[in-house]
Amino acid sequence: ASMQSGEPEDAPKNLEDDAEDAGDEIVLGRDDRATVSRGRRTKADRDHRAGAKKAGAKKPEKLSAPRKSEFDVETAARPAREGEALFPLLVRLAGMGFAIAAFGVIAAAAFAGWYLNQLSQDLPDYQVLAEYAPPVTTRVYAGDGSLVAEFARERRLFVPIENIPEHVKAAFVSTEDKTFYEHTGIDMRGIARAQLSNVGNILSGRRLEGGSTITQQVAKNFLLSSEQRIDRKLKEMLIARKMETAFTKGHILELYLNEIYLGNRSYGVAAAALNYFNKALDELTIGEAAYLAGLAKGPSNYHPVANEDAAVSRRNLVIRRMLAQGGISQAEADEASAQPLGAVIAPPLGARDWTMEYFAEEVRKQIVDLYGVEALYDGGLAVRTSVDPRLQRAAGDALRRWLTTYDLRHGWRGPLGLIGAEDETDATPDAARDEPAGDADDAAEAGDASEDWTTAFATKLKALRGARIVSDDLAPWRPALVLGVEVEGASIGFEDGSQGAIPLAQLKWAREYISANEMGEEVTSAKDVLNPGEIVYAVPVGLAVAEAPSTKDEDAANETPAPAAPNAYALRQPPGVNGD
Repeated sequence: ASMQSGEPEDAPKNLEDDAEDAGDEIVLGRDDRATVSRGRRTKADRDHRAGAKKAGAKKPEKLSAPRKSEFDVETAARPAREGEALFPLLVRLAGMGFAIAAFGVIAAAAFAGWYLNQLSQDLPDYQVLAEYAPPVTTRVYAGDGSLVAEFARERRLFVPIENIPEHVKAAFVSTEDKTFYEHTGIDMRGIARAQLSNVGNILSGRRLEGGSTITQQVAKNFLLSSEQRIDRKLKEMLIARKMETAFTKGHILELYLNEIYLGNRSYGVAAAALNYFNKALDELTIGEAAYLAGLAKGPSNYHPVANEDAAVSRRNLVIRRMLAQGGISQAEADEASAQPLGAVIAPPLGARDWTMEYFAEEVRKQIVDLYGVEALYDGGLAVRTSVDPRLQRAAGDALRRWLTTYDLRHGWRGPLGLIGAEDETDATPDAARDEPAGDADDAAEAGDASEDWTTAFATKLKALRGARIVSDDLAPWRPALVLGVEVEGASIGFEDGSQGAIPLAQLKWAREYISANEMGEEVTSAKDVLNPGEIVYAVPVGLAVAEAPSTKDEDAANETPAPAAPNAYALRQPPGVNGD
C-alpha cells in the first residue's frame, strides 16, 4: 500500500508503530511516499527496533542502503525462483520427447527390418540370370547371303559382352548409369536427384523417375514388372544388391544390353543396330551408338522420322556425356555431332521385300513342319535358301508392270480418300470418288495457301493406313495430296512436305471408269480428273514410262513425249485385278 505524505512530522512514527504490530515494514522514499512491504519480520529486526526505541534513537526518514538492497533482492528473487522451478519441468518434457522420438525411430527401424525381411522371402530367383538364353529371332537368308525374312515374337539378337564394342558400352553407361562401375547396385545420390526431378515431373504431368542403376533395371526387366509401387521398387533394390555380389559387372552389362527395349520392335542393341541402321554392332559409328543409347529413355520420343530434331538433340546430349566421362575424345565428339542422324525404320517382321512374301511364307511353313513353332519363333535359327533376289525382283517388277498397264486401260476409279470427308477411312476408292471434294474451307485447308496441309495430310494418311487403304509397300509410288488444280495440271504435296505436279499429259488415261468394257469422256482438263483435297498415288514420270498403257492410235504411239520436269509425276491407282 502506498499513501501521500501530508501528516505532521510524528505521523510516520505512529504509522510505524501500527505496522510493527501487524508485521509490516514501512519505507519512506525520497519523494515522501510510504511503501508497505508485508512479510514476516525476522527476530533480529525486532530486537534491533526494540533496542532503538529504548535508547531514544530518532527514526531516520528513509531506510539505509542495506535495507533497500534487501528489498530489491527479495522482489527480484521471485521471478528467479519461478525460473528455477520451470527449468526442471522443461528438462523433463525434453526428456520425454526424446524418449518418444527414440522409441519411434526404433519402432520404425524394426518395422522396416521386418518388412524388408518379408519382401526378401518372396524375391524371384535371380540365379536364373547366370545362364541367360533369350528367345532369338529366326532369320532366313538368300543364296547371296542377303536377308530374306525374320520370324520372332520379339526382334532380338544376343551378343556376348566381349563382342560389344567399347564405344557402344560407353554410350549406354554414360547415359544410363555413369557410376555403374563404382556402386554396389544402388546409387543413393541418383535416387535423391530423381526425387528432386520428380517435383517438376509431377507438376508437368511427366512420368516419374526412379533413379535406377543399370543393375536395378536388369532386375526389373528380367524378374519384376514395371508398375510404379513402393514394394516393387524395394524388391528391385534388394535383388540389385544380391546380383552385385553374385555376378560380375560385365555379366550385368551383358544382360542389360541384350534385353533393353529400344523401339521399332527391337530388344537389345544388336537388334536395334540392324533395325535402325542395317548394321552389325561392330559397324556402328559413335554417333549411331549414341542415338541408340538415347532411345533407352523413351523410344517413341526420339523417333528418327517423326521426331528427327528431338532425336538429333538427344544423340548430341549422349555424345557430350560420353566426352565428359572420358569415353571419347573432343575430336571424335565434334565429328559425331556433325553427322546426320541417318536412322531408318526397318520393315515389320516377316519378308523384307514384297517380292519375297510368298517365298518367305513357304519357308515358314516348312520350318514349322520340321522343327515346330517354338523353334521358329524363339530358337534363333539361321536358314539358308537358294532363292536369287535379283531374279525374284525382276519377276515381281514384271508382274506389277503388266497388272498396272492392264488396269490403266480401264479408266480412273477415284481417289483413295479426301481431306474433310467424314468417312474416307471406310470408303473404297470408288466410293471416295462419289464423295464431294469438300467446300471452300476444305479446299483452302488443302490448297497452296494453307500452312497446315502437311499436318492435315499426315493425320488422314494415318487413318487410311490403319484402314489398309494406303500401303507403304508400293514404292516408288507415293501417296500425295492434291493441293490445287488448273486446266493444264495439278499441284500435289507429299507427307514430308515436298511438292510436285501432275501435268495434263499424265492424266489422259484417267477417263472415268464405268465398267470393265466402258469408260467416260476423253480428259481435256486436269479438273476432269482431280479436285483439291483428294489423296492419290503418284510416281515420278521417269519411273512410270514402263507402266504406260499401250494404245491402238498409231499417231499417239509414235509421238515422242516432251521431256518431263524434275518434279513431274504421273497419276496411279492400285490395280483392280489380282492373281486369282
